[in-house]
Amino acid sequence: MSPASYLTAPPRVAAERVPQRPRYDAAMDWWVWAVVGWAAAVTVTALLVANALRGARAAERRAADAAQELVRMTDDLEQRIQEVREETERVEHRIEIVDEGRDPRASFPEELEEPGEPSRSP
Repeated sequence: MSPASYLTAPPRVAAERVPQRPRYDAAMDWWVWAVVGWAAAVTVTALLVANALRGARAAERRAADAAQELVRMTDDLEQRIQEVREETERVEHRIEIVDEGRDPRASFPEELEEPGEPSRSP
């Protein structure tokens, strides 16, 4: 080896004398991992709450629609019950007329006509 190579090479003890900077991949402290875990837990919780609220709103809309449909069906049923009551009263009245021996055609001529038949009323 030439004497010049000794002059350009760093001394072997240089590594011990020069302070080394910490490497970028040095182990992270526990509190850094704690903060990262806390942030992940908050994010997941927020997403779950948002999803639950979205589901609750959808269920509320479905319940309101079902309630409206139930009200409509109840109104239709009440109307049909009233129609059946009126028809029942008419039938009972006709039965009374027949039981008394009167001619039902004389009492209700317009109701006993067939569709398309001319009216026999004077």
